[in-house]
Amino acid sequence: MMKKLFCMLLALAMLLSLAACGGKDGGGDANGGGNAGTDGGGSEGGGYHEGRPGQAVSTYWFDFTVGEAYACQEFGGYTAKKDEGMRLVVVPLTVKNTQDYKVDMFQTDFQLEWDVEDGVAVALSAGDLDSKEVFPDEYVLDPGGSREGVLVYEVPEMDLYYLTFLEVFDDGSEAGRKGDSFVITLTAEQRQGSDG
Repeated sequence: MMKKLFCMLLALAMLLSLAACGGKDGGGDANGGGNAGTDGGGSEGGGYHEGRPGQAVSTYWFDFTVGEAYACQEFGGYTAKKDEGMRLVVVPLTVKNTQDYKVDMFQTDFQLEWDVEDGVAVALSAGDLDSKEVFPDEYVLDPGGSREGVLVYEVPEMDLYYLTFLEVFDDGSEAGRKGDSFVITLTAEQRQGSDG
């Protein structure tokens, strides 16, 4: 029951933030199944997939692997609002295009959640961080191409976080057609000093 509620709230949060990802040449067409992979990503929609750091996860458009996240107070010249109970969580990420067309990506594609009821954050803009490690706000994955970097989130201190991605297919409607949702459970050990 909690998984279903969590999945529904995840889908709603992703939809409201317009965290959609798709290719230009047919990327909105989900027909034809998904990518090869143990988690069965890219199905006709509504699937829920859980993963862990270090595990490759397959979506309709790309595979992604999340590294070990960590927490800090400063990254790339940006300082978390510690007086408001906030900290930065840095999430290493690798994405690899598995399609034969370019895939447009955005910093809002992956969100960090910490509370089923109201805790959702999008990655800080690359323009706010002075670091070459950070994913740009928008980028393109060429066919077979991959990219490594980090996403940085300003969030309250929690024991667990959930990095989420929701497939949204362009079906001509404003909201798009929801596909599978992917959740990676993370812990974030505090690191001292400035990073990035």
